[in-house]
Amino acid sequence: MRFWFPSLKAIGIAEGKDTKKAAIRQVEKGLVLLEGAFVKCSKGKAFFGEDQIGYLDIAFGCFLCLLRVEEKVNGIK
Repeated sequence: MRFWFPSLKAIGIAEGKDTKKAAIRQVEKGLVLLEGAFVKCSKGKAFFGEDQIGYLDIAFGCFLCLLRVEEKVNGIK
């Protein structure tokens, strides 16, 4: 998550379409890595810790509202 948040922030401060597109690609790459880690750790369950919510679930959950804002502001999904 340490490298993912600066990429998310870069979308908001990017100047020019090319810079913004590059920042979006970085966020997408980070999300793919996070998704892979989630699939591996959760073993098909709802949380990183399988059946129980943990610190990682809470920490990542805090960023979900930022993702929604970026989606709406920048017209991306």
